[in-house]
Amino acid sequence: MSDIASGYAQFLEAAREVEAIIRAHPGTTDAELAEGYQYLAGMWIFHVERAFKSYDLDRPAFVRDMDNVRTWGLPTPDHHYYSAQIDGGGVYRVLGHRGSTVDYCFELVSGLAGDDGVVGDRIGALESSRLEIEADGRFELWIGGPERPGNWMKSDDRARC
Repeated sequence: MSDIASGYAQFLEAAREVEAIIRAHPGTTDAELAEGYQYLAGMWIFHVERAFKSYDLDRPAFVRDMDNVRTWGLPTPDHHYYSAQIDGGGVYRVLGHRGSTVDYCFELVSGLAGDDGVVGDRIGALESSRLEIEADGRFELWIGGPERPGNWMKSDDRARC
């Protein structure tokens, strides 16, 4: 069996194991079962999308973490969370446009709860109030490498997303 086929088989086996846990809970109503399946589907959507879009540490892509399906148990209709996997020793340039959002934050953490079961340690953060933004709304953010003027965030080897 190829590595790809083996990985997909492991993915399906893990899905069956989680489904068995959801079904085994005594006294679960149909509504609770449906909610459990929706939560599980949202987490699978996130991890599959992350595997396909954010696997290249040389050119990471932001993936939506939470939305109306992927709630992570924390419904937040006013917030949008995105993440990208990186190499903590790498140097990254993020180009963006502020748009109409009121507040946002770039945060560098040592991992996501979905990676190892614990929320990662905060390595650094840059709040929108400190972000230097051009008159037309554009900004450039550097992550890692030597300190530089402007929008820069320190990174270290713990950084993974």
